[in-house]
Amino acid sequence: MRVPFKQYYRHGHGQSHGHRTGRGKIQGCADGSLIPREPVLFTHHQRCSRWWRAFLFREEQDRLFFAPGPPFFDTATMGGIIAGNSTGPRRLLYGLPRDLVLGVRFVAPNGDIIRAGGKTVKNVSGYDISKLMIGSYGSLGILCEMTLRLLPLPERMETRLFSFSSFTDASDFVTRIFESNLLPAAVELINSHEVGQLPFPDLFGSAPGGYGVAVALEDFRESVERMKSEMTEMVSGLAHKGETGLEEKEHGNFWAAVSNTDRSLFKRFNGLITARLSYPLSEWKSLIPFTDKTLSSLGTGHVLQTHAGSGVCRISLLTDNPEDNPEGETLEKAIQALGKISKYCSRIGGTLFITRAPASLRKHFSGWGEPGPELLVMKRIKEHLDPSGVMCPAPFMGDL
Repeated sequence: MRVPFKQYYRHGHGQSHGHRTGRGKIQGCADGSLIPREPVLFTHHQRCSRWWRAFLFREEQDRLFFAPGPPFFDTATMGGIIAGNSTGPRRLLYGLPRDLVLGVRFVAPNGDIIRAGGKTVKNVSGYDISKLMIGSYGSLGILCEMTLRLLPLPERMETRLFSFSSFTDASDFVTRIFESNLLPAAVELINSHEVGQLPFPDLFGSAPGGYGVAVALEDFRESVERMKSEMTEMVSGLAHKGETGLEEKEHGNFWAAVSNTDRSLFKRFNGLITARLSYPLSEWKSLIPFTDKTLSSLGTGHVLQTHAGSGVCRISLLTDNPEDNPEGETLEKAIQALGKISKYCSRIGGTLFITRAPASLRKHFSGWGEPGPELLVMKRIKEHLDPSGVMCPAPFMGDL
C-alpha cells in the first residue's frame, strides 16, 4: 500500500555542508512549526531543530527518508542543503536534491514572497522557477519553505568493500559494475590515504598505494543478494586482496563517515584544502591517476573520493595552516598542483572548484575555475531577479 505522508519541517540557511519512487512528502516551514494542512494517514506534529540530522530519526519510524546524505550532515541545515544542491555518494541512485524538491517558497530581493512549484510530482506548467533556487547559494533569494518528496526506506541495505593493489584493477572492477545490469546506490573509489580516515579501515586491508572500492546496495533482499553474488563473480580474475561487507547500522555509519570526511579531516588539519572535480564520465580513468600523481608530488597526504558513475571527485589536501610555514613552500606547491589539475580538467571538458582553503590560497587561485558559456545565462537570470545586487554579492564565478 502506498501512503502519502506530509510534515512541516523547520530549516534555514546554514552550512551546506535517485530508483524508488514514493508518495511521501515533507513540507518545511521556516518558523519551525509543524502543522499538517490536510488529513493524511501519517501525520507528524512537532517543533524540531533546523538541522539535517533531525531527518535521520524518521527513517526507522516511518520507513521513509530524504535521500541526499550531504557532507557536514551533522551541522548542515535543510536550507543550506537545498541552496547548495549538496549531496553525497548515493547521488548515483537517488539523484540530487533538485530531483526531490517539489516546490519552494522564498523571499525575493525586492521583499516579495514567492511560491514556486507545488505539492505533487507533476505540478508545473511552463518554467519551474523553484529549480532556480536550488544550488543558487542564496544569491537569488532567501528560502523559507520547501516541499520534498520522500522515498521508501529500502528493505535491505548493505555495503561490500573490495581492496586492490593498483588503480588499474580497481577501475576495471568499477567498469564491470557499470557495464552490468546492477543498480548500486553508490560506488566509491578511494585511495589508501582515505581508508585510514574511515571507520573499519582494517576491512579494506589496503596497503600504502592501494585502492578500495565501496559499493552500497539498497533494494529488496533478493535483489541485494543477487547483486552481491554477481559482484563476487566480477572481481574474479582481478588482483584484489579481499572482500568483506557491512550491514544495516554499520552500512549507515560507513556512508555517513564517507560523506563527512572533510569535517573530520578539518579537525586534524587546520590548513585543510578541499576541492571538487567535475568531469565527463568517459575521462575518469585518465583524470584520477593524473590527479593522484600530481598531488603525491606535494609530499603531503591527500584524500581522493571518487563518486564513480557521477562524474565527481572530491580532493582533500592534508596540510597545516600556511601561517605556520613562513616560507610558504607548502602553499606554493599546492597552488601549482591545483593549477595543473585545473588545466587538465578544463582540457577534457571538466571543472575544478575550490570548496575550502585558507584565505592566503584564495588570493592566488580562482576558486570557481574557468567560466563556461553558461555564465551569460546565469548573469541574465541574476540581473532579472536581483537587479540591485543585494543578495550575496559576487559569490560565484564572473562576479555574479
